[in-house]
Amino acid sequence: MKRQLPVFILLTFFVSLCLVGGSLTMAADMSGNPAQVLEIEGRVLAIDIERSVLTIRDQDRQRHNIHSGMDTIFVGFNSLNELGKKQEVKLWYQVDADGLKAIKIEKKLDVGCG
Repeated sequence: MKRQLPVFILLTFFVSLCLVGGSLTMAADMSGNPAQVLEIEGRVLAIDIERSVLTIRDQDRQRHNIHSGMDTIFVGFNSLNELGKKQEVKLWYQVDADGLKAIKIEKKLDVGCG
């Protein structure tokens, strides 16, 4: 009986190690290759509420159409309705098959005398 106990412990350890290793491999395969998150700052040129598309111009004067979705995080406002033209924003986005997809949109504070 004494000899069977170390064998049982080793066998249990080996089986648990295989299960944990297999589940870690499965989790890595399911996560896939995450798309790179890019960042841009610019000024709002247009807002299409129906399509949830925000058009901005960056510091290099390039225009970008960025799609927002249900999972887009808004900071400093609650919806695209609250943004106005010429509003300064900072965006984090990913490039996907449909174009640029907003991950997070931050409304920059208005600076000036009020």
